[in-house]
Amino acid sequence: SEGRAAPALERTAAAGAGRPPAEERSFLLRLGLGPERGTLPQPVAPGGPDLTSGAWLQSSSAQGTALLAGFEFSSDFDGGNALPESWRLEGRRDQVPTFSVRIAHDCHNLSKSRSKTFWFNFGVTPLEPQAVRQHPSIRLAVHGMSSQENLFEDSYTPVMWSPSRPFWQHMEVELDYHREHSAYSHEEEKGSAQYVLAWTHTFGPGDDRGTTFFAFCYPFSFTELQHCLARLESTLSASHLGGRAELGCLHGPHGACSCAFGERRARGDGGGEASPLPGVGARIYFHRQIVARTSQGRCVEVITVTEAPPARAPEEL
Repeated sequence: SEGRAAPALERTAAAGAGRPPAEERSFLLRLGLGPERGTLPQPVAPGGPDLTSGAWLQSSSAQGTALLAGFEFSSDFDGGNALPESWRLEGRRDQVPTFSVRIAHDCHNLSKSRSKTFWFNFGVTPLEPQAVRQHPSIRLAVHGMSSQENLFEDSYTPVMWSPSRPFWQHMEVELDYHREHSAYSHEEEKGSAQYVLAWTHTFGPGDDRGTTFFAFCYPFSFTELQHCLARLESTLSASHLGGRAELGCLHGPHGACSCAFGERRARGDGGGEASPLPGVGARIYFHRQIVARTSQGRCVEVITVTEAPPARAPEEL
């Protein structure tokens, strides 16, 4: 990452002390299972667990944590790409503070890095309850976005997850999307003009006790994938033995999936009846094999799903 942090930006190597690994923490928080602040006193290393081998993963240089004006801004989890040293407090509009950040390109800091930047994912955590009482609303400005006028002209909005509404949903906010006026004219000459996407977020009751996540669209992290594969492996073992496997939903709740409607209805958030999730039948062979690891240490697996061979009589074994 390039650039220098503003003087107002407070950063510390121990910012993640006393918390679970950021990748696992984000997964637990999204499921509503994360502990409240201060309940895990043991310091741990940044990164996250590879649930297949137990190895610790390495964070990308595009991922990290910044402390600014009473808030913690973090991209130190799988899928996070808000450059930690780029967070700035740009000022206030109608007494609402504006925090800006620049997002990393795909394949950040590699020779094959792409100039296009469509995705963002980061979390905002109030350091103390008074931070939300002092600033019940904040404005976020994401710099470095590639051109996507058609989406936003059709009323597309990014998604968010918060402790007060613990499922992914599209934000109901007014977006400010405009071309970036900065020292990037050389990129504009190449047809890679960059844009700013900004919106105002208002914290809900209880949001001062956890992290609110923002993403361009519904995220699906490596950790969530590992949980899904582990659940598939466990569930389909019954199918291999002749039982009928009922998968249920394999991801965290979000507004685009029918599985969330029943939960939202129970909470009084609206939504219709939950749609029944289909079973997958019996005698399914499911096998996982690690064939490589990424530069950050994540396992690359070959997944084999096929029909299990018919059971043989004991005398044939």
